[in-house]
Amino acid sequence: MHGEQPDSSVGVMLPGMPVSKSVSKSVSKSVSKPAAFRFGDFYEDHLRKRVPLFAAGLAGLLVVLYWLGLLRERDGGLALATLVIAYSCVYGVAKLLESHSSRALTLIVSVLGLLTAGLSLAPVIKTLAPGQPAAHGFLQAPGDKLALPPDLHGAVRLFFHAKVGGQGAAEATVALDMDGQGDVEGHLSRTLTRARVGRRGNTTVVREHNGQYVDAYLSPKVHQLSLTRVDGTLNGPLEVSVFRDPLTLGLEIGLAVVLILLSAALAARMDARLSSVGGLACALTFGTLVSRMVTPDEAMGAEFGALFVSILAATLLAGVSVGLLQKVVRA
Repeated sequence: MHGEQPDSSVGVMLPGMPVSKSVSKSVSKSVSKPAAFRFGDFYEDHLRKRVPLFAAGLAGLLVVLYWLGLLRERDGGLALATLVIAYSCVYGVAKLLESHSSRALTLIVSVLGLLTAGLSLAPVIKTLAPGQPAAHGFLQAPGDKLALPPDLHGAVRLFFHAKVGGQGAAEATVALDMDGQGDVEGHLSRTLTRARVGRRGNTTVVREHNGQYVDAYLSPKVHQLSLTRVDGTLNGPLEVSVFRDPLTLGLEIGLAVVLILLSAALAARMDARLSSVGGLACALTFGTLVSRMVTPDEAMGAEFGALFVSILAATLLAGVSVGLLQKVVRA
């Protein structure tokens, strides 16, 4: 009768026994390496609850400073827009990297987030802080002219600024002739609305729309702008500023569509949540709306309206784009 043979696959290590190279290699391989950094996990573990609270608190602080008169309209608008765009981009990038986080993918998504933030902020900056105008002047009455530099042609943004005269609600329309190459119009207004104060009181709220941006194209034949018509009464001269516009609305929308499609393709490929594309799309939509809805004199209130519309539009864009590209990826 033979006894049971010990399993030869099991090794016994005795004190003082030399360790072979093969054993040392197998032991070293069995030691687990530290997990690679994943921004998606880092966001979920440390930032998911803190960042929204921080953003909401900072937005509330901006509103309080604005209502106390300690923050100018333009500065408050720039700060609020930067906060909204930064949060939307960080959220979108984190959701894209939630399930995959290789170095190459992290780099690609990070670059996509930076490009989205830059394209979203560019129209906000050119609207609220456009810099030195290429041409600037005051036009008092029909027939007054504003001379333009010889090299000023192509896409421009005209900014009209003046206060509507008279008392109460009123409107004024101004028209400028572009040296016989077409006309541009601007609309200024003052509105009165009733607002409730407390349970029984009410007050009159005066809203003045004293500035407006108008897109235009100046051909090389245009050397001056002439005030041809003023419908209504202005309280003083019409201030006209002409800014070069390298990032036109068409180019801005085209680049935004490309970035949204790229983010949707990544989301479809990685089975990421729709909210990842929604965050980036919200930033791009918000930037475009802000450039069309605000002026340096009216920013804060319009931006809250733009944010609400952007969230709705981004949700729709994310659902449609990801849905279509998922079919392409899986085909």
